[in-house]
Parts: sequence; C-alpha cells; structure tokens
Amino acid sequence: MSDGDDIDARFDELVAQFGERDVKRLRREAGRGARSARPRGRSGAPRRSRGAVREYDRVAAGRSPHSRRKVWLAVWLVIALIAAAGTVVTADPDLLTPKAAPTRTPGPAATVTAAPPSPGGA
Repeated sequence: MSDGDDIDARFDELVAQFGERDVKRLRREAGRGARSARPRGRSGAPRRSRGAVREYDRVAAGRSPHSRRKVWLAVWLVIALIAAAGTVVTADPDLLTPKAAPTRTPGPAATVTAAPPSPGGA
C-alpha cells in the first residue's frame, strides 16, 4: 500500500497541473452539484426530516429516500391480496375442499354362458 506522504505528493502534483482559475471553477461546480443533490422542500429550502437522519443521509447510507413509501405500498398490496382471496373463498367455499378422485364404476357385468352340450358327445 502506498505511503500517506506519497499520496499527498501525488495529489499536490495533480492539483499543480490546474490553474487557479480552473480550481475556482471546479470548486464552484462541485458546490452547485452538492446543493442540487440535497432534497428541497416546497419553499426551496433544504428539507428537514422528522427523524434524526435526513433523506440525503439515507441515500448516502444506501437506502432509497422513498423506501418508507415502498414498504407501506407492499404492506397494503399484501393486505389487498389477502382480502381478495378471502372474498373468493367466501363466494365459493368449495374451493378449499379437496375433490375426491373419480371412482371407476363397473359397467354391466359381462356374462359368459357355456355352450349347450352337443348331442353327439364329442
């Protein structure tokens, strides 16, 4: 792994390649990008969350800012699915009873009759 001083020296060399005007421009653009990445309320001011964690902190932590809405949507969809299944079963309760396997009913019995004995005995 590189030494910390070596990394600092490389960074200083890289920054030295940019002029003062370029550095100011890059810092200004970086500031604009940081401000535009923050969520805004209706008034245009940064939005404050009710909890201790702000939305852009959640995004930085890898969670979506709308994750709470998605969870509630999933909960309501599951509830709706259970209600729909309950409605179907209420309408036709025979859906839950297993159907008996069809039994084979014997048809008319085949009768075999012996031929009458022949008169000659053969």
